[in-house]
Amino acid sequence: MRDYLGRYLEDYLRKDGERRARNLGSRDRIVNWAYIPMYPRILWLDARLNYVLGNDVASILLCSAALEAALKGSLAKRYREELHVDFDLALDEMEIRSLIPACEALGIITDKAAKLVRRIGDIRHEYVHSKIAKISKKLMAKIERGGGDLDSFIRDSFIASAAGEDNSLAAITILEEFFRSLYTSPAY
Repeated sequence: MRDYLGRYLEDYLRKDGERRARNLGSRDRIVNWAYIPMYPRILWLDARLNYVLGNDVASILLCSAALEAALKGSLAKRYREELHVDFDLALDEMEIRSLIPACEALGIITDKAAKLVRRIGDIRHEYVHSKIAKISKKLMAKIERGGGDLDSFIRDSFIASAAGEDNSLAAITILEEFFRSLYTSPAY
C-alpha cells in the first residue's frame, strides 16, 4: 500500500509540475531576463521554479523580494549617477513602503508601476500574515454552492492552498510586467 501511495504521489507531483511549467511556458515572455540586474533576476527565476514545484507561498515571497531588490537597485543607481553618493547602506534599512514613494518622486517608476508594486504587496501580505479567511473568501462560495460540510479549518486551509497557485502565478505575472516597465523605461 505504501509503495502504491508513493508512486501515486510521485505521478501526481510530476503531472502537476508539468502542468505548471506549461502555464509559465505558454505565456509570452514579458521581459528579456538579460536586462534585469543579477539579484532581482535570481529571485525572479527562483519564484518561477518554486511555482513549478508547487511552493506557492515561497514563489509569492520571492516575487516580493525581487521587487524590493529591483527598487533598491534602481534607487541606488540613480543616487550614484546623479548625486555621486553611495546610498546602498541607507537603502538596506528602507522598507518597501518607503521605497515606493521615493521611486515615484524621482521618476524611477510610473504610477502604473507603483500600482503593480502595491498589488504584489497585497498578495504577499495575505500569505505572510496567514489571512486564510481572506484568501479563501472568493472560493468559499463555490464550495458552499456545491454542498459539503467540512470542518472550517480544513476547508479554509484547502481553499487557501488552491488559491495559492492562482496568486503565485499572478505575482509572477505582475513582477514581470513591473520589470518590463522598470527596465525598458527611459528613466532607467
